[in-house]
Amino acid sequence: MPLVDVYANWVSREHILTTNLWSSELSKLTANAFLAQRVSSINAISALCEATGADVDEVANAIGTDSRIGPNSSKPQSVSAAPASKKTF
Repeated sequence: MPLVDVYANWVSREHILTTNLWSSELSKLTANAFLAQRVSSINAISALCEATGADVDEVANAIGTDSRIGPNSSKPQSVSAAPASKKTF
């Protein structure tokens, strides 16, 4: 039974993305790298706000209004808040 059939028991098929093995692995690694960079960037902005007296919440709100960034990408976080991905064999 293909894995997509297993997931289809809980998720509608139009929400199931299928790729080949290498595309899947590279997608996962790339998503994790993007997330790490986003967390690093907003935390650096937070430190800059502290050093300059800017209000980090106001800055986060302002950059979150940019549709290319969005409100979910503009909140300071710790790296531990990022979902961890560990593959076991």
